[in-house]
Amino acid sequence: MKARKREGESFSETVKRLAGERPWNEITGILSEDEAADLEAAIEEGRTKFGERSDRFTAELDESRRRRDIEMIQDTSFIIDLLRGDENAERLLDIVEKEARPQKVSSVTVLELYEGVARSQISDTKRE
Repeated sequence: MKARKREGESFSETVKRLAGERPWNEITGILSEDEAADLEAAIEEGRTKFGERSDRFTAELDESRRRRDIEMIQDTSFIIDLLRGDENAERLLDIVEKEARPQKVSSVTVLELYEGVARSQISDTKRE
């Protein structure tokens, strides 16, 4: 993807430009095998880093159990991980809820989720 990215273009913009409005199953083959392997490695690295971040966050929550002033702002990635059943995200949410910590979602996250649902190819029933 990096080789196909234009100057000033975000990764999301590159994907949208290359894929257009076509469904994912229709864009098979736009990446070479090497590019696909690199993309898979980058995704896995991101998942690993998220796991490390969630482990650090869990440790910080454990250390600050007596404090009630720490809020959790749920970002888009965290909410998507919850929807996908990610164990690390669910564990973090359980801790936050057990501790009765305030939880917030930014308006940007809400917008990103609505946009993602609108563009997805899931059924209307599941979308609601």
